[in-house]
Amino acid sequence: MLLQIENLHKKFGGISAINGVSFGVEKGELSSIIGPNGAGKSTLFNLLTGYLPKDSGKVIFKGEEISNLPPYEICKRKIGRSFQLVSLFQRLPVFDNIRIAILAGKGLMLDFFKPARKMVREETERLLESIGLASKALTSAADLAHGEQRRLELGIALANKPELLFLDEPCSGLTVEESNIMIELIRKLAAEQELTVLLVEHKMDMVFSISRKIRVLHEGRLIFEGGPQEVKSSEIVQKVYLGEER
Repeated sequence: MLLQIENLHKKFGGISAINGVSFGVEKGELSSIIGPNGAGKSTLFNLLTGYLPKDSGKVIFKGEEISNLPPYEICKRKIGRSFQLVSLFQRLPVFDNIRIAILAGKGLMLDFFKPARKMVREETERLLESIGLASKALTSAADLAHGEQRRLELGIALANKPELLFLDEPCSGLTVEESNIMIELIRKLAAEQELTVLLVEHKMDMVFSISRKIRVLHEGRLIFEGGPQEVKSSEIVQKVYLGEER
């Protein structure tokens, strides 16, 4: 098991945002977490990536407990993440957004505008090609279409060559066409780079088309996990979530 979550708890005041969540993620798995607004999905991601401290429980990656580590230490262990809101260097070109991420992943603290310009060029070009933005290399990130910004953010998350990638609503704000492009891109990159991917997403068409396994959160609890058809036919999932999507 690549990632193991054991009896994870997190409270905010008297509210249990995550209440005894346990599950395992196998290497190479492409899976999703779904649930109603307020179910605890983003809180869970923040716990798994070190952006929030747990109250109790364990997060174990490749046999090592990581639940007490800060985000930069978790990143060093080849775990990547994208966020629900696009987070880019808006004034910099696409090329520089990716190059900075690669340099940061290598721990190189150089003056970006001098020697760093000559470093990791080929690696940056390959990553831009893989996310379909090679032709936009010199375009400011702020001038990209929203779907292209989402792909750039995915590229930044991949810059450290993660083994495990958390994606928080990668299709948020995208059109149907843009969402389809993102789905195929995630699927392609996961296969090519042997990535394990865990994503949170509200668009059920995407979830059912891309996921081998789906986990359902409700009021901070994991209430169901299974394949797409099992989730679709589950009475409890229909009651607490899928029924409201219709």
